Amino acid sequence: MTEQNEQKAQEMYVELQLLTQHVKQLRQQQELLEQQIMEMAAATQSLDEFGKAGEGAEMFVPLSSGVFAKAKIIDTKNFLMNVGAGTCVVKDAASAKKLMEQQLEESRKLSEKMAMQVERFSRKAVQLQRQLQSLLPAE
Repeated sequence: MTEQNEQKAQEMYVELQLLTQHVKQLRQQQELLEQQIMEMAAATQSLDEFGKAGEGAEMFVPLSSGVFAKAKIIDTKNFLMNVGAGTCVVKDAASAKKLMEQQLEESRKLSEKMAMQVERFSRKAVQLQRQLQSLLPAE
């Protein structure tokens, strides 16, 4: 192998490693996003069920992961929503549902973009791997 080919092979190897790491990170982010999408979809459905329960109904509300408290519903028309940066606002049921559905749609679009990036980077990695193998001497 010539010195020039060896240097090119090293550069391609480094690029391949970076691409592989980037794909791995994107997949992890996509996995987290998919979890959030499932949680948002469940929350949207819960909002509908909550309205059907009616005032005075008892239910379990989550305090943290796996910890619930029994509570009595006193208002099924208004909800306190976190809109980011530690800011919460009161929204009526229709506005809350609309906001949640918008967030859900945005998250789904982001997930699709991430999937396309993973696909594009994976194809590039395969292409680099083939080029790298063509530079290496046959054994």
